[in-house]
Amino acid sequence: MQIEAFKKELIPIRDKLFRLAKTLLQNREDAEDALQEIYMKLWNNKEIIEDLKSPEAYAMKVMKNYCLDK
Repeated sequence: MQIEAFKKELIPIRDKLFRLAKTLLQNREDAEDALQEIYMKLWNNKEIIEDLKSPEAYAMKVMKNYCLDK
């Protein structure tokens, strides 16, 4: 996945990811940290995301799992 495709697919769901993190973590600062961590994980796994039908669903699942692990 190239940077332009990443921006087009995953940057628009930033607010959605943040709301999920804030709901699960109950803390704004922790949610902001989680968002940064997830975007790094997504970028590092961009080859996996490229082959998925729904990158948004994958990103939401990664965020949910990250927050539950916290």
